[in-house]
Amino acid sequence: MQGKYPKKLSHHAGVLQPSLKMFIIYGGIVGIDSSDIIYTLDLNTFTMAAVLSSQQKEKNGKALPGPRDDFCFVTASNADQKEIRSTYLIGGFRNGSKMNDIYKLHILDHG
Repeated sequence: MQGKYPKKLSHHAGVLQPSLKMFIIYGGIVGIDSSDIIYTLDLNTFTMAAVLSSQQKEKNGKALPGPRDDFCFVTASNADQKEIRSTYLIGGFRNGSKMNDIYKLHILDHG
């Protein structure tokens, strides 16, 4: 593998995006703080990249989930199970505070 991969990371989550041939890792704990960095692993080239929070944008101007750990990713796909339509981030913690929310993420959505 090549590219920028995470420092020592725990309590993160990952989700496969088959139509994009990418694996996405989000959040977790680095040291004692919750992380808001998205790591992408291109499954064609096995190149990993980091997307810093300052580079993240949400559709419709809504706020991003921000730093998060111990949360859940849930995906919903189309009828033939070949393309993920939606990815949701549910709950978790932010720097020790319990979060009670759900975000619909537009991971690598360039549309």
